[in-house]
Amino acid sequence: MDLVLTDIPFNVDLKYKSYNDKLTDEEYGLLCRDWFSAFKMCSDFFIVKAPTKTMPIVLPEFHNVLRYVWTVIQHSPNAMSHGPFNLSLFTQYLVGGILLGKRPSCDYFVNTQQVSKKINHPAAMPIEPIKKLINWFTEPKHLILDPFSGSGTTLIAAKNSNRHSIGIEIDAGYCEIAVSRLKQQVIDFSFGEKTGKKQESFLEEVKNDPAKKR
Repeated sequence: MDLVLTDIPFNVDLKYKSYNDKLTDEEYGLLCRDWFSAFKMCSDFFIVKAPTKTMPIVLPEFHNVLRYVWTVIQHSPNAMSHGPFNLSLFTQYLVGGILLGKRPSCDYFVNTQQVSKKINHPAAMPIEPIKKLINWFTEPKHLILDPFSGSGTTLIAAKNSNRHSIGIEIDAGYCEIAVSRLKQQVIDFSFGEKTGKKQESFLEEVKNDPAKKR
């Protein structure tokens, strides 16, 4: 993987369908350590959207495991809700590991795009900020992993930026939302049980028929 780019759960009691977002600080810290250790097995370069409220827990674990480099700030003046001191107007992306190229000259940008209310996910992200990060830090055809892919924003931004991507999501309902947004079909990996075809012959069909690759 060229980059792990993700938005981890913030531990602020958001109502996910398949995850408890209200842990003790100790539990959340240990979980962050486990998440970051898993990221390190996949790549040498990491960008993680980090929560302001639980930053004192997240940042030390991020640095200890992934080696913190610096922070990119997103200013969203049109944010729907404003927390204490307007902190919700600012989103922080922790950058760590080994950069793929030169460090961008800017570490701050403004986002005015809002998330559609039609997306049934409690923490869906707008596409344009993620697309900007992808274009800043990677090259065309690079492979990006989002291990908390949710409604598929990172995958869409990667696709629109001519990058390859892999998304991992624990909730099947959110996976369906992501697939719908990507407007592509997903290979049914239970084909062997249903059709009796061997994997090799099926993959050969995919190779020879471009329509089946979509």
